[in-house]
Amino acid sequence: MDLESRIALMRKERVRGASWFFNIAVDILKSAGDRIGEAAEMMRGIMPIVDCLVDMVLGDREALHVASTLRGRKVECGSLDADVVTTISLSSAVRGCLERWRPSKIYLLESRPGVELSEAVRTYSEVAPVVVLPDAAMSQAVRESSAVVIGADMVTPTHLYNKIGSLPLSLTAVQFGRPVVAVFECFKICRNVHVNVPARQGVEVLDAVPIGLITYFVTDLGTYRDAASLLRAHGELIRSLRADFSR
Repeated sequence: MDLESRIALMRKERVRGASWFFNIAVDILKSAGDRIGEAAEMMRGIMPIVDCLVDMVLGDREALHVASTLRGRKVECGSLDADVVTTISLSSAVRGCLERWRPSKIYLLESRPGVELSEAVRTYSEVAPVVVLPDAAMSQAVRESSAVVIGADMVTPTHLYNKIGSLPLSLTAVQFGRPVVAVFECFKICRNVHVNVPARQGVEVLDAVPIGLITYFVTDLGTYRDAASLLRAHGELIRSLRADFSR
């Protein structure tokens, strides 16, 4: 498949999440050869995580090596004392941790106008019984849950970007005293980017959740209670990877 066709496929995708887009974008850039700059610009605007990768690679070609290394890392789920959880949308990282945590029930919100609900039901049903609720019923789901678990499309020093509904869900969790657990790989951390949120049917499909609403950050770097510690660990990892590449 040629470069243009692969990028067109990315633009048409509506179900898969940020990890899929990141992996495809890295593969395209690694195989683009002399067209890497052109390929990067052609992918701009597809997803915020792709924009972040594009900005890094255009400014520093070593960033592609770092990105390629980061994508192979897996989230360290640890443990979560939560018998019933509420989540929203579809996340491979969330699915992996739910499999480890083994809740007895998963409340799944629809995240309209997203179209990944059926795939999310299939995926999470492999872990525990799933109860689908409309987004407007999130307060019921949170009241009956021990924790709210969300993924991330991208994380900046101030906000976590995830599927629409994630912000009111996080606010509801705080209101009812439930922890908000964000599960994601550290390649989704982007420090310098102007976030262009895609829209569907006139509605932005990602929410910007203030980082202060998150109780736990569960990542491949470990679990953190505050964003500052996570960002420091991420910075140390990036510096280490760059040093390895320079040797």
